[in-house]
Amino acid sequence: MVEHAKLNTVDDTRILLRRERRQQSKTNAKLIVCAEYYEKYAELLAVNQNAAPPTLQLK
Repeated sequence: MVEHAKLNTVDDTRILLRRERRQQSKTNAKLIVCAEYYEKYAELLAVNQNAAPPTLQLK
């Protein structure tokens, strides 16, 4: 009975780690998109101080 409980704990931990990695991957992708957006906006502002923000295109 105790070994079965340990096995479930290991499986639960793996599932939680997998979910956390998946969530972290999504968060990293969003951060990359934001960084690219602001980089493009900075380029536009360097050319024209009154430039409107670029349209956001999600990939």
